[in-house]
Amino acid sequence: MEIKQQEVYVMQLVRYFIEQQDYQMVIVQNSKNDIWLANVDQPQYPIIRLCAESEGQQFFDRDYIKEVYERICEQLQIAKPLLMIQTSPLAETIQWEQAEVVSILPNAQVPSKIAQVFHGIEQVVHSVNNADQEIKTIGKRIRDVQLERQKQLLRSLRQPPRAFWIIMALSLLLFALTTYVSLSGSDIYQGVLLGGAYYKPSMMAAYEYWRFFTAPFAHYSLFQLLIDLYVLYLLAKSVDTFYPHKLFLIFMIASLCGYGVSYIGVDNELAFGMVPGLLGIWGAYSVAIFAKKMMRIPPIKSAYIRSVLVIAILLLAPGISYLGVLAGFTAGVLCGIVLSDEAICKQLRPHVLIAAAILAGGLCWYQVNRNQMISNRSETLDSKLIEAYENIGLHDYAKWVEGQINTFYEEGK
Repeated sequence: MEIKQQEVYVMQLVRYFIEQQDYQMVIVQNSKNDIWLANVDQPQYPIIRLCAESEGQQFFDRDYIKEVYERICEQLQIAKPLLMIQTSPLAETIQWEQAEVVSILPNAQVPSKIAQVFHGIEQVVHSVNNADQEIKTIGKRIRDVQLERQKQLLRSLRQPPRAFWIIMALSLLLFALTTYVSLSGSDIYQGVLLGGAYYKPSMMAAYEYWRFFTAPFAHYSLFQLLIDLYVLYLLAKSVDTFYPHKLFLIFMIASLCGYGVSYIGVDNELAFGMVPGLLGIWGAYSVAIFAKKMMRIPPIKSAYIRSVLVIAILLLAPGISYLGVLAGFTAGVLCGIVLSDEAICKQLRPHVLIAAAILAGGLCWYQVNRNQMISNRSETLDSKLIEAYENIGLHDYAKWVEGQINTFYEEGK
C-alpha cells in the first residue's frame, strides 16, 4: 500500500507540472519506473525526473539517469541542473554536480529553493483511499491535457502569423491595380510599373522613392504572386517561432536593403517581387537553425534541405535583381544574429552591428561620389511608364514625369 501511495504522489506531481508549469512528458526507452518531464522555457529546472523508488535505488541507476539526462539535453539544446524528485520518505544525495535530489511528501516541508520556483507545489501531494482509482483518474486527465495541447499546436502550425496576411493583402492590392492597368489596353509592363515596381530612372529623375516600399509587393503575373506567397507561407511559421512578431520587420529590412543596394550598384533595372525579402527571411531562419544546432534533428534537417531547393527554384522567377537578392539574404542573416537570444549570436551581435554600420556607410559614400547618370536608357520602359499614368487619368503627372526623365538624360549627355 505504501508503494501505491508513493506512485500516487508521483502522478499528482506529474499532473501539477503538466497542467500548471507547462512541462511535457519525455518518452524514454527502457524506462526504469520513472517519469521524465521537460520545459525549455523553465530557466532553473528545464528537466525533471520523478520516481517512487526505494532508498538507494538511484545509486544503482546512476549511469542510466546520466545517459537519459545527457540525451535530453542534446536533443533540446539545454544544459541546466537536473531536478530529481522522489516520493520515498528519505531523499539521498547523489555525488553528481548536475543533479539536485529532493523528496516531496504530504505534510513535509519542501525545500525553499524548490518552493520559490514552483509555487504551490507543497500542497500538491496528498494521500488517497483508493490509490488505483486515483492513478487512473490522474492518468486520464494528463492524457486529455496533452491531447488538447497537441490540437492547439497543430492549429498554430496551420495558422500563419499576422504578418503573412498583411504582406498578402498588400500584394493582392497592388496586383489588382497591375491587372486593371493591363486589361485596360496596356501591356503587363505598364501594369507592373504602375503597380510599384522598382525602376531606377523614375526614382532618380522623378523622385519616386516610394518604389523602394512598393516593389516587394508588386508582381508580374498571378503565378509569380502565388509562388512568392507559397514560399512566404512555408517560411513564415518557422521564422515566427524563432523570432516572434518579427517577421514583417525582417521582411521589410531585407527588401529595402535588397532594392537599396540594387539602386546603388546596378545602372538600370526593372525589378519587383518578394524575393529579396524572402531571402532575408530564409537567412534569419538559417541563423536560428544553425545557432540552435537543430541540423542534428532529422526532420529539421530534411525541412531545411527542402527550403534550399525551394529558394533555388524561386531565383528563376522574372524581375529579380540578383544583387538585390544577395543584399536581402545578407540583411536577413544580420537581422537573425541581432534578434536571436542564443549565446553565440549575443557574442557576435556587437561585431555584426559594427560591420553593418561600416558597410552601410561605405555604400552611402559610394552612392554620393559615383556618377549618378544612367548610361543604358530604356526608352521603351520610359514610354510605358508615362502611358500607364495617362491610362489612369494622371495626365499632368505623366507630363511632369516625362519632362523630368528627358531633362535627366539630357543633362547627362
